[in-house]
Amino acid sequence: MTVTELNLALFVCDTPPPDVYKNHGTYINIFDKAFSKGGAKVNWEGFNLVKMEYPTNVDKYDGIIIINSMEAAYNDKPWILKLVNFIQDLRENHKAVKLIGICFGHQVINRSCGGAVQKNPSGWEFGHTEVVLTPDGQKFFDTDRTSFTLYEAHQDHVYKLPPGFRRLGTTDPHTHVQLTASEDGQILTSQGHPELNHNIIEILMTSRCEEGILSEEFTNERLEKLKNNPAEEMGTIWMIKNFIKFFRGELSLK
Repeated sequence: MTVTELNLALFVCDTPPPDVYKNHGTYINIFDKAFSKGGAKVNWEGFNLVKMEYPTNVDKYDGIIIINSMEAAYNDKPWILKLVNFIQDLRENHKAVKLIGICFGHQVINRSCGGAVQKNPSGWEFGHTEVVLTPDGQKFFDTDRTSFTLYEAHQDHVYKLPPGFRRLGTTDPHTHVQLTASEDGQILTSQGHPELNHNIIEILMTSRCEEGILSEEFTNERLEKLKNNPAEEMGTIWMIKNFIKFFRGELSLK
């Protein structure tokens, strides 16, 4: 397998829950393992956005990944507004720098570019989930497959696309916009988590249930589905490989 070397900035908006950190380390550790499985050697540099940490020179990176947060992307906390401004500046002045957003990152990028985000009236989407590719999604990823599987962990969603963006994937009727890409090729976003593995999503669901965020009935049903359907074999590694292709400039809507 040919190994791709990338220089990436990881924009961290949260800290891993204690049991995730104990078993899997930091978010850089988690992403590094996922990208290694996809065939990439990554030189990572992490930035804590909540502490207002940002790179002084974004142009030295092959790309940036904005990841998850417990905060809502439609909130106007100072660190979120600073991130919105950063994304808008990247779009205007650093068009060669690729940008990927995952979960909160997906939502805040779409917000920053003129889309809209809200709490999903369908409620939580958690665990092993089949994402159906749209015709634009099949074109972008250059694939005949009609769907793939990711781990989901969200209750907010993008309900309006920004101008110049296409919808690549969906879990209708629950979440209409699961994947987006900008028509100019700079941005790719995913509501689902290709970086997560079976154990991490199990820890997240269990902890959310213990905190009273998820009901016991919902959690048990999702854990049972998770036990019988590991998403790693169904799509997460495929999606990570597509992230790598995206950073290499190999994916396009054109």
